[in-house]
Amino acid sequence: MYKIRIYSFYTLLVLLLMSCTRVSEETAPWELEAFPVVYSIITPDSVICVHLTSAFAGGKKQEIKDARVCIIEEDDNSTELTWQDSVFQDLHGAVRVERGKTYKLKIELSDGIELTAETTVPNEVAVFSEFSFIPLKAISSYQLSAYFTSKWTIPTANTASDNYIILPSWNWEINAIKTSDVDYEANSTRLIYPSDAPEYYISLYTTDIWLSRFLINKTYQANALTNGSDIISVIATEFSGLLPNFSNIENGVGMFGSYLLHVRDLEGNIIKQSK
Repeated sequence: MYKIRIYSFYTLLVLLLMSCTRVSEETAPWELEAFPVVYSIITPDSVICVHLTSAFAGGKKQEIKDARVCIIEEDDNSTELTWQDSVFQDLHGAVRVERGKTYKLKIELSDGIELTAETTVPNEVAVFSEFSFIPLKAISSYQLSAYFTSKWTIPTANTASDNYIILPSWNWEINAIKTSDVDYEANSTRLIYPSDAPEYYISLYTTDIWLSRFLINKTYQANALTNGSDIISVIATEFSGLLPNFSNIENGVGMFGSYLLHVRDLEGNIIKQSK
């Protein structure tokens, strides 16, 4: 029996990485002065967290505590988040993240600067229609191999800007191929995986356009895997010298995105799925 540990928020930050969008190497404004960096991903049934820092040339960063951070729902109801454990959080679960809804992030800094962004949560979660993981002969005492096949179909309610990413828990990429206008598959006759991974599962993410654009940057993939789960440090370091073309933060840099999730263990059992 494989060891399974349910997906966590930080696993997503490390793992969701695919494809190839170019990053513009330009002189960034924070090369000369501190610049606000925002990073937040929302999904149903999870606490909303917003990371807010100042990035400096050379990769230095400093947490910003003196700010008013709010999530605004479609009915204009505004909920102010609370600073705790180095992040702004919706501690009491006042905001209910729902499929198909649009949420706005509004941050008021002490110097009067206002940062804004918005994300629309996908309408439906994509699920595996076919899933097979068959262990093969071990490659070594450190690496195992398996025959893996999977398929899924784009949910009819989703928009053209939504994206779909398949990721294993051991941090190694699995490439997906679009076989028709609505169908994907991800197959490997020899999928290599470590023998000592702390957990074994495969996740299928349905993401909004902003999270998708953030995660397809290969630079972040390499650095995230090198530095482990501290993705915020990775972002601050990268933002100190690059101007990312995927930023959707007005008056700042970073990303405010959303996703839905479908997870199976290696035996094909569903262990988590967004409601």
